[in-house]
Amino acid sequence: MSNADRESWLKSFDVNVVGYSNMVQAVEPFMNRGKNCSVVNVASISAKIGQVDRWTYSGTKGAILAVTRCMAVDLREKQIRVNSVSPGWVWSPEVAKAAEYDREKGEEKWGRFFLSGKTAEVEHIASVVAFLASKDAAYINGSDIPVDDGYIAMGPEQKGQWSSFAGTE
Repeated sequence: MSNADRESWLKSFDVNVVGYSNMVQAVEPFMNRGKNCSVVNVASISAKIGQVDRWTYSGTKGAILAVTRCMAVDLREKQIRVNSVSPGWVWSPEVAKAAEYDREKGEEKWGRFFLSGKTAEVEHIASVVAFLASKDAAYINGSDIPVDDGYIAMGPEQKGQWSSFAGTE
């Protein structure tokens, strides 16, 4: 957030960036090189757009995109691919809490940001992670896959809002 103190910044980077980096450093020696080894980091759509009061979160997620590319370059000789996914809003315990555990209320609030009108299920993200870890993704390396149901594609117009901006309603 715009008023985050140094401690908040450091905690966010420790969890989101240093945590991923330390995990990869710790498991890399044990990975079965040449046998479809893959790391999939979790970034966010927040890394790709400006959002109100999201300085620390968006900053760390943008750093994850950069670290993912660096990991891919550095681990290529060990035949370890590194990619990331960038989810949009996911119906998770944290989002449910923000919606006061009312799915309908949550979709009313956040669904307009997605082409389907709904937040993602955890399974939507997990299936893309599973694909990136599979041999079917053997030629994908150093990339980020947005799993955002058109969030980034819509931009500020949002679902169904463009006609009012364009004066066509």
